[in-house]
Amino acid sequence: MRKTGIQSLLDLKGKRVAFGSRDSGHAAILPLYFLKQNGINPSQDITAIRFDLDVGKHGDTGTSEVEVLNAVIKGEADAGAVGDQYWARALTENLVDNSKVRAVWTSPEYCHCNFTVREKADERRFADWTNALLAMDYNKPAERKILEMEGLKRWVRPQLDGYRALFEAVDELRFFN
Repeated sequence: MRKTGIQSLLDLKGKRVAFGSRDSGHAAILPLYFLKQNGINPSQDITAIRFDLDVGKHGDTGTSEVEVLNAVIKGEADAGAVGDQYWARALTENLVDNSKVRAVWTSPEYCHCNFTVREKADERRFADWTNALLAMDYNKPAERKILEMEGLKRWVRPQLDGYRALFEAVDELRFFN
């Protein structure tokens, strides 16, 4: 087993850290933001390895997270940022040996996606669909599969406060500049 000496976020200083697609909230934007919030300047304190795959598809399709984890497993990166959903899948499906690769930090909770309509009038058009999503039951196997694909136990109505960290990250990292 390759020893990296990484026990906490601050141990990432001087290390090679892999990130997912630059437009992925959970595999790039928020990890860079949280590193900065915890005393690490990503542009100076680490060597960032980027996997910009499927950029422009409304966030990470998951492909880049696979590459992030593969880079860590192969020793091409000392650490990497992946979403909780992919990490859980990697452990469940034995895609990673958790005696060799382990989580050292987990971010605070945040909202990761939503469905949005363009016009207020469109809300009525999609009311049945919205109600069907909100009615999904995790205890029903067919519905559970859909919920699990999104890493959910249930759908909820949008709560903008849940996006606060992402909004702050986008501003602080000057994502749109």
